[in-house]
Amino acid sequence: MCSIFDGKEDHLGLSSGFEIPGIIAKLILRENLDGNVAMIKAGFTDNPRVGNNEGMLGILTKGKITRQDQIEQAIANALIYILFKK
Repeated sequence: MCSIFDGKEDHLGLSSGFEIPGIIAKLILRENLDGNVAMIKAGFTDNPRVGNNEGMLGILTKGKITRQDQIEQAIANALIYILFKK
């Protein structure tokens, strides 16, 4: 999610959502783990800072879609109203 303030109003943009593997969801919900720790415990990565790098989506898509892609998408979507307002 991104919020851009144009001096008068906030404009929000979202990136795409995705379903995370059940084992990761269970670890997050049942053991109160954050996504990084759950990814490690489930065997998807050994990087304790996955959220600061390719992100969960980058690992799950084998680099085809990354966290950076999601950030850019959210920013672009927040800019839509600013760029095209009448």
